[in-house]
Order: sequence, then structure tokens, then C-alpha cells
Amino acid sequence: MCGQHFAKMKYAGDFWENSGKRLDKRELRQYIQGAANIGYQMITTMKDIAERAGVSRTTVSFVLNDRCHRDQRVSESVQKKVLAAAKELGYMRNDLVLSLVKGRSRCIGIVSAFKDFMFPIIRGYAQEAQDRGYSIRLFHVDKSLEDALTKAMQSRVDAVICLGVARAEAEKIPDHFFDKGIPIIGLNRPDQPRRALFDQKGSAAAMTEYLVGCGYRKILCYAGNYSQMPQRLAGYREVMEKHHLVPVSFNYGEVAPDDLIDEKPDAVFCGDDYLACRLLQAACKRRIFVPDAFGVAGFGNTVAGQFSSPALTTVDECHFELGLITMKRLVSRLEGAPFGEEAPLAGKVIIRDSTKQV
Repeated sequence: MCGQHFAKMKYAGDFWENSGKRLDKRELRQYIQGAANIGYQMITTMKDIAERAGVSRTTVSFVLNDRCHRDQRVSESVQKKVLAAAKELGYMRNDLVLSLVKGRSRCIGIVSAFKDFMFPIIRGYAQEAQDRGYSIRLFHVDKSLEDALTKAMQSRVDAVICLGVARAEAEKIPDHFFDKGIPIIGLNRPDQPRRALFDQKGSAAAMTEYLVGCGYRKILCYAGNYSQMPQRLAGYREVMEKHHLVPVSFNYGEVAPDDLIDEKPDAVFCGDDYLACRLLQAACKRRIFVPDAFGVAGFGNTVAGQFSSPALTTVDECHFELGLITMKRLVSRLEGAPFGEEAPLAGKVIIRDSTKQV
């Protein structure tokens, strides 16, 4: 590594080392001047824009930081002139410097082992964060959750969202992580109760109602081993009992898909799409054709279910919308803004080829 590049990296490191506190103008000027002395040059400055537009640098700052109506009245014609000059000169705001001045990175850390079905949730996080002037940064849980959280804290994120973390892992996190002044959500710890954003029970009930409406009567539930399953089972049982049908459930860890087929069901409501796909594979190997022999429904609306054969009837779990809402609530919390309590989202039944009217 050449000396000049190493020096630039050193200054970048110094920036972040001091980002935990608000720098005064003298300190900030020293850092920027030091970077300039080793060859760092800003492509376009507010001073350049002010000279091109024929206005003061203060006016440029108000326009580019969306403060012209809050702190100073700037006419619409002047705003257009400033924005046109900025675009012409190729100006790009330096969020690193802004974070130093304000003592905030405007970055949200996402900590997870990152499974494929999580992509729509992360897309929701990213969309809402970007719309609110934030960015996201991903931290992969490789060796341990604690290591990933440590890396997130060291990166000076403003908050952390933990996604898909088991309660057993969450309970191992030392208490000192919660004393840093950085909000950590999604850990599903007993001492951190959270409000449900998605109606698991109601969504499972909606799918069971659909299956009953198709004419199926012997509807089995194939359950997985995860925290949402009890609520989904409750929705299934409620609808079955309402229609005077007998609810029967089996756990995937105890009953294999072949054994479930031998129960000769009219239909099987699986706790997630992956269980449903395993059941479809088992039926295919035995040359049992779905939905002619029996119907199969899943939960989650994952890619696996969309491209299974036959395509899987399922419940859309609104992952993208859940990501939007989670990020909206978190940013509102960071900025001290009120947010209304919204009713949990209800899943939509997606009808495909694995079920039919009988």
C-alpha cells in the first residue's frame, strides 16, 4: 500500500474513532485540512455551488439540507438555481462529514444469519431507511450472535435490527450491550416484549377457511418447530372446530412426509412453504398427484412455493410491508417522533395449483 493511500485510510479511521462525540468546527476543520494535505480533494464544495449560482454559501447549505423553510425563507427561484448549479457541478453530499458534525451515522445495522426468505424483509428495511435519509449495513452471524453485534456497535450504527434470531441465542447476549445507548430490536428476549406486527393466528385461520370452502373435510396440519407455530395452530383449530371438523396436527420432527400421506388426508395445511415442498416431493416420488389425491397448502409465499410443482397455494406473510413498518417505527424512535399503533397485518391467501374445489 502506498504511503499516500495509507495516510488517507488513517484519516478515515480517525474520523470514525471520533464519531462517538460531536466535533466542534475547529476539530472538524483540522481533520478535513489534514486529509487535503495528503492529496484528498473534494470534487465539488458548497462554495463552488455558491459561486456558480451567485448566492451565499449559507443559502446553498439551507437548500441542499432541506432547511430553507425551517431556518430561512429562500425563494423557489433561488432554490432551483442552487439545485441546478449543484447538478451541473456534480455535487454529492459527504455523509461521512455530516455524521461527524452531528454525532450520528444515520446507518442502521441488520444482524442475521440471512436466509433466502428474508430478502423481501431486508428490501423493506432498505426502502424505508432510504426514504427517511438513512442507510442499512448488513452484519452476518457467522461464529456467534455476540460477535456480529460487536461488529455492528464498532461500526457506529445508530441502531440494530436482529432478524431471525432464536430466543436461546438472544438470551446469551451480555447485558452491557444494552447500556450503549444504541437501540437493539428483534431479539425476542423475555425482558424485551414486542408488539406483534403480523397476525399469525388470523392468517392461518384464513387459509383453513379457504380449504374448508374448497370442500376438504379431513384437513391435517403439518407443524414446524418455531415460535410462530402455536399461533398458526390456534387459527387452524379454531376454524376446524367452528365447522365441526376434527383438528389433527403432526410435527415434522416426529412424523415424516410419507407417514403423513399414509393418513390419507383430503388436504394438508403445512406450517411453512418448505414443509409443504417436502410433502410435494414425497408425493411425487410415490407417483401420487397433487391436488388430485389431496390438496397441499403452505405458509409464507416463498420462492420455493412459487416454483414448486404444482405451484403452492400459500399465505403471503407480507414480508416487504413488515420490513417497512419495522424500519418506520425504529427511525421514529431514533428521531423522537410519535408513531401510531397499527393493527397487525393479515396475510393474504394466494391460490395456486396445489389445491382445487372438490
